Amino acid sequence: MNSMKIKNISNRKLIASDIEEARTSFQKSKGLMWRKNLPDDYGMLFDFGKDRKEGFWMLFMKIPIDMIFINSGKEIVDIKHSIKHMSLNPLTWRIYYPKKPARWVLEMKAGSMKRLKTKIGDNLEF
Repeated sequence: MNSMKIKNISNRKLIASDIEEARTSFQKSKGLMWRKNLPDDYGMLFDFGKDRKEGFWMLFMKIPIDMIFINSGKEIVDIKHSIKHMSLNPLTWRIYYPKKPARWVLEMKAGSMKRLKTKIGDNLEF
């Protein structure tokens, strides 16, 4: 288990206590591919070094996830709820971009943000 924790300081809830950081290009491109389940307190954090509109897709994903886009001020600027895996039909493929530039993206089990009452505009600590 990683010792990093992510807390929502706007509503005082712990979002994740087990964070896996995607640091290398390989880790970022692989993401959560092939995972069959995720614990409630687990998240994968992608750091892009500065605010930008990085796109994500769900290729080879086995489970739905929530995607939380966080700017360099650690404010949530967008949330994609319960994103489902891609089908084999390329016409259905989609890339998910944040509404506003974000430095970090946190991927968690689908439904986590609603369960934790976390919303756009909340501030985080990590």
